[in-house]
Amino acid sequence: MTTRSAKILRLTDNGIGYMNDDVSHSITAFSFEQIKGYKGETAKELGLFNGTEVIVEYDDDQHVNAVSIPNK
Repeated sequence: MTTRSAKILRLTDNGIGYMNDDVSHSITAFSFEQIKGYKGETAKELGLFNGTEVIVEYDDDQHVNAVSIPNK
């Protein structure tokens, strides 16, 4: 498992986010359900906006396992 920071690029109304990984510079999608502690909140309620930095846990195949919001 690998953990890296990423910045939010885009958030959709149906709970999908796109982020840019600071190391690989690749754009990756995630579901809000992958956010640790997620309970159905909107992006605004979670404090997620374009440019927000998040911590991403990747599995060995570099797929997103979980997303954490710092200071949350």
